[in-house]
Amino acid sequence: MDDNRLQTDGLQTSTLQNLTRLQYLFLNHNKLTAVPSGLPSSLRQLRLAHNLITSISPGTFGNLHNLTLLLLQGNRLNVITETDFTGLVSLNLLDLSGNLFSSFPSHLPPSIQQLYLSNNSLSALGEESLWGFTNLRQVISGTMMAVHSKYCDNSQLEEMGLKFNVSSFCREVGPLSYSRMRILRLDGNKMSYHLLPPEWVYCLRVLHHIYI
Repeated sequence: MDDNRLQTDGLQTSTLQNLTRLQYLFLNHNKLTAVPSGLPSSLRQLRLAHNLITSISPGTFGNLHNLTLLLLQGNRLNVITETDFTGLVSLNLLDLSGNLFSSFPSHLPPSIQQLYLSNNSLSALGEESLWGFTNLRQVISGTMMAVHSKYCDNSQLEEMGLKFNVSSFCREVGPLSYSRMRILRLDGNKMSYHLLPPEWVYCLRVLHHIYI
């Protein structure tokens, strides 16, 4: 149902609720101003990229316990409230890129493993931004002013993307603590290979790619 100029009032709740075996719902590139209500609990993937969604109504995802992927990039979200993502206990991938967030969004599902936040107006990844995300393996932030040095010691992260940040990455500690890091993207930063300490190849033993 991508690219159909669908509007929120054009999707009837009863129609969606009756699709009890539906697992994948693609509604990208429409004109939805809200997440459709009455979504079936059988859904595993929900793609709502590039719509006009400004907020999420309470209880929208309450019964989507099987949902593992949620795409909301390219909308107009600027805040996530405490109840917005209630019910998403199995969510692995969440894409909030290209929205209007000015600070790191709170109240995200703790189950997520991949989080995309590029092309927002985030100023920093603060010390408490990723508290509670014990399963998080990949963070793609991009265009962020600064990253707290705490995340240089975050052993659970396997990929971090900080492309085109304004300031140097982890100026206080450096990248040596990424014992499980497989991919490290520092493109567009004020850093070059010669600024990395010579021991990094021993400390980043499982690193597959580094982009500087």
